[in-house]
Amino acid sequence: MKFRVYEEKDANEEPVVALRLRVYSDGSAELWAVGRDGNRLRDGSLIALPLDGTVKRFEGVDPNLGFQLDHKRRIKLAGED
Repeated sequence: MKFRVYEEKDANEEPVVALRLRVYSDGSAELWAVGRDGNRLRDGSLIALPLDGTVKRFEGVDPNLGFQLDHKRRIKLAGED
């Protein structure tokens, strides 16, 4: 059996989002928001980095993660309005 100590969060404390860079055997990668177990959260696929050097933003990112999102719920890039 394992125990974890419950700690109340300060009302002003911002939530922490854990990120994981998943690199595949072909060299491509994806950036995920993950839980304490390191597994991807539901709607936690954020960005793909294919081998062609482009960046793909996944649609349907969970708005509760705290990222600025566009109308397709993709992470906004710097300079986008």
